[in-house]
Amino acid sequence: ERSGQTDLADDWAERCFDRFHASIACTGIYVQGLQERQGPEAEALTYAALQRLGRGIGGNVPRLRQVEYHLRRELGQSVAVMFLQSVAADRPRNTQIQTMTAWACYRNGEPDLAIEYMTKVLDVRPNSPDALNFIGYTWAERGVNLDQAEQMIMSALDVRPNDGNIQDSLGWVFYMRGDFQSAIEWLELANQNSPGDSVLLEHLGDAYAAAGRTEEAAAVYRRAIEAAGDGGVDHLRDKLEGLDVPSETT
Repeated sequence: ERSGQTDLADDWAERCFDRFHASIACTGIYVQGLQERQGPEAEALTYAALQRLGRGIGGNVPRLRQVEYHLRRELGQSVAVMFLQSVAADRPRNTQIQTMTAWACYRNGEPDLAIEYMTKVLDVRPNSPDALNFIGYTWAERGVNLDQAEQMIMSALDVRPNDGNIQDSLGWVFYMRGDFQSAIEWLELANQNSPGDSVLLEHLGDAYAAAGRTEEAAAVYRRAIEAAGDGGVDHLRDKLEGLDVPSETT
């Protein structure tokens, strides 16, 4: 049973939100209380509160980014995603907001939902290379719809033929098909056009390793580790150590 003190705190949070619903702080306190209740009603109230906050901001994309970051840091990724979804629902033809929402869903482990939002970008801008590449790579990453992924990525390359990230996506389509030679050709080109990117280097290392070119894979994994700096290198070290190369070269 909820204590009287807790009920009093919830009442205060609700009054604060009712009066200052454009305030991130008041909305955050109110939503935090709703999260503790759980259930469909609490979820609906959370969405409504976040929607009111978003409507107070309007289409100010830099401000929306700030609020999304604050919510993600203070209340978690799921709340930040719900906030952006509420904003995106109000502004279906704002491609920046749809793109932000797609990336938030992707980071939250919801790739299919991310694709839905990025598809809305294509409804407005059918030749958007970023949207085409996002959808194509998201499919390729999971090994699904590879033919459609290739078509989308090729369309993106028609717009930006020297974009290393898009070339990397096409290389990854070939990698997922098991065509490692074609993958290597595109991934090498991607790294020429976007040098020093740890993810692109890792993909090239993976393709070299799959093709049995272990010495080259080891060299590229080392470069990826260096490019990554302090973040996210453990899996790269594991890949490097897993190669069948002399110990002095690892």
